[in-house]
Amino acid sequence: MPSFGGDQAGPETARPEITGPETARPVIAGPKTAPRKVPFQVGGTLRVDDPTYIRRRADDELYQGLRQGDLCYVLTARQMGKSSLMVRAKHRLSLVGYRCVALDLTSVGTEEITPDQWYKGICAQLWLGFHLGDYDQFQAWWLSHAGDARQQKLMACLRQILQGHSQQAVLIFIDEIDSVLALNFAIDDFFALIRYTYNQRAIEPEWQRLTFALLGGTRRI
Repeated sequence: MPSFGGDQAGPETARPEITGPETARPVIAGPKTAPRKVPFQVGGTLRVDDPTYIRRRADDELYQGLRQGDLCYVLTARQMGKSSLMVRAKHRLSLVGYRCVALDLTSVGTEEITPDQWYKGICAQLWLGFHLGDYDQFQAWWLSHAGDARQQKLMACLRQILQGHSQQAVLIFIDEIDSVLALNFAIDDFFALIRYTYNQRAIEPEWQRLTFALLGGTRRI
């Protein structure tokens, strides 16, 4: 018969043990550890050896197209990995003997710049990138072509590059090509010159060693 009185509780109604603050089990904290670093990079160009880079079909398509000497272009939205794609293609092609230079048009400028300054900036980057000499030597070369039109100067610069690397295929990546839309002058002649180098391959075989890749955003196209 169950008991209802006082403190005489049977086993069926035994009171649970209550652990108060005084008898609480202490929590022993371990050594503090540094917060784990996230291995991913948000925005920007990934290094060629970055382990987080995910190889895409575009990697092989761009590589094969450039190996075949095609004029290749990569146009897509911002922050889609165009520059990282370029870095890896440049590295892979360098390993098989290509002489590669990446030209960033944003470094040439778009505001308060004249057509002559724009073309000079491109030629200077190519001159230094292909190690044709130092900047003083470039200045002297530029002045020696003072009587030429700006497109003729760029063409002469390309010829100089081919002569300086006569035993190699030459590849020029032009990144941020969409920045030309911000210029206050037309550059149709610039694209016509690139097309000319491809058309000229049938007449002057040395142009077969020169290949272009254009990369940019489609935000304003």
